[in-house]
Amino acid sequence: LSLHDALPILIHFVMDQSTIETPSPESFSLLAIFSGIAIFTLDQISKYVVVTRNLPFIYNDGVAFSLPLTNTFSLIVSLILITLLILFGHRLYSGIHTTWFRFSLGLVVGGAISNLIDRLAHPGVIDFIKLPYWPTFNLADVAVS
Repeated sequence: LSLHDALPILIHFVMDQSTIETPSPESFSLLAIFSGIAIFTLDQISKYVVVTRNLPFIYNDGVAFSLPLTNTFSLIVSLILITLLILFGHRLYSGIHTTWFRFSLGLVVGGAISNLIDRLAHPGVIDFIKLPYWPTFNLADVAVS
């Protein structure tokens, strides 16, 4: 089976959910919770390893892409409100039973909570992944993006 032949099958499988039996909303909620806990745990463990092994990292006291932040309290309140808005949206659209939606929701909330905890516990968010021509970031940033 070549990539040329496999691609339409893959696209059909991902996009056409009508042929797939829809699991219960509870199982999807478990998926969101699991993905959120998983990214939160991976992010916190990776930051712990970086800090305790004296690997290079920065405290990002700014917002996304290290843009300057003038008021930490405003940012924390904003992040909490955004998280609550996402959770409210989840409740509002709980009729959406797609695997990708629930999985993504868990990643966004788990990553946001992990970075919020960093901001409360440290001088800033611990960022340690550095790529050429890109601001330094962490695993939670990847999940939120």
